Amino acid sequence: ICLSINRDDTEDHPAATEQFINAFRAMAVTLDKRFEVATPLITLRKHEVVLVGKDLGVNFSKTYSCLVGGERHCGACAQCLARKRAFRLADLTEPAGFYEG
Repeated sequence: ICLSINRDDTEDHPAATEQFINAFRAMAVTLDKRFEVATPLITLRKHEVVLVGKDLGVNFSKTYSCLVGGERHCGACAQCLARKRAFRLADLTEPAGFYEG
């Protein structure tokens, strides 16, 4: 399993901390030695993840962050606000019409 947890997540959500993830890894390995949990972005801030995505040519119009679960991003939930902030800090513009309203 590859989790997209970033450094900002580890500060905001107890279940995203390295301590929690390591405890989960230890538990999972007792169930199946082949089980692996990867967190390749855990040391990066959200805006740094956005910059990596830019460098990799990610089509950000195809990504999804909203907690509401609608067809388009609500633009107001905690994840949408964090995403907007990350793009602002990365000095990047989000795709036109990305958010409702």
